[in-house]
Amino acid sequence: MESDGSQTMRPPLHPETNGSVMFEEIKALLVGSLQIREEDVIPTATREEIGLDSVAVLELVELLSERLGVLVHDYELLDADTLADVADLVAERRGAGRAR
Repeated sequence: MESDGSQTMRPPLHPETNGSVMFEEIKALLVGSLQIREEDVIPTATREEIGLDSVAVLELVELLSERLGVLVHDYELLDADTLADVADLVAERRGAGRAR
């Protein structure tokens, strides 16, 4: 597959990756704190598909900071295509925070 360089392709989540573990943590936050239906929270789901509006994104940013100690910005979550992308971003940030 050729790329025009405009978008970086991410590999899909695998069970052994940090992104997959992080996905489960994010899923718990979405279901437990933001009352998103558990069956809707799958890696390929978009924000719109699970009903995560801009206000809920702000709440998720706060939850990620408070409960997981991960700093992400609302615009980063809004730019993510899928929940797997959100999990990868948060896992990357969490790893970077631990490396300091």
